[in-house]
Amino acid sequence: MDFRAGELANERQIPVLFGSSPRPVEAGLIESISYPGGNLTGVQGLDTTPKAMEFLKDILPGMNKVFIPYNPDDLVSVDYLPGVKNAAAQLGVELVFQEIHSVEEGITAIENMEEDVDAIYMLPSSTLNNRNNELSRVAIKRKIPMGTGIPLDEDVLVTFCGDFFDVGMKLSRMVKDIFGGKKPADMPVETVGTKLTINLKTAEAIGIQIPEIV
Repeated sequence: MDFRAGELANERQIPVLFGSSPRPVEAGLIESISYPGGNLTGVQGLDTTPKAMEFLKDILPGMNKVFIPYNPDDLVSVDYLPGVKNAAAQLGVELVFQEIHSVEEGITAIENMEEDVDAIYMLPSSTLNNRNNELSRVAIKRKIPMGTGIPLDEDVLVTFCGDFFDVGMKLSRMVKDIFGGKKPADMPVETVGTKLTINLKTAEAIGIQIPEIV
């Protein structure tokens, strides 16, 4: 959100709704989740990385080493590093980080991965995400499963992420409530729903059997 735009809206008391903001309190958008205060409220996002990594482990019980290509200049990627490291530690998984600065470097990195890598995990990245399908194709060619906690291309094996359709539904209802007389200051911030997607075609292409428990 443009904070100057937010300030102007606040001065004029125009209701403002945000969608999937990861930490609205810490970002200074609102006073609290239960009572936002001011003229802002909306839907907060979730860090789905730990659960996404857990689903990847459920699909690959023998997963020991996970490859993570990332651009150290992508602040959003760097912001997610502590969470993914903590999730891996809890699952007993070794992470192999590879610094890259372009999609082309990412493709080369996946092509030259060590043979003992069991899976690839993709972080949020302004450098890689828009062309992730190119990385997915290389991963499938090497028969390496890919997991992520954000919505990427349909060839990714397992995706556990926020449901943006759910965000839209929640925001639409909030808009209706505001037109009905409610004030954003008194409307608790809601939390985005999540969804799990497993691509069975990709599983078949790389020779992975999805366990019944998943």
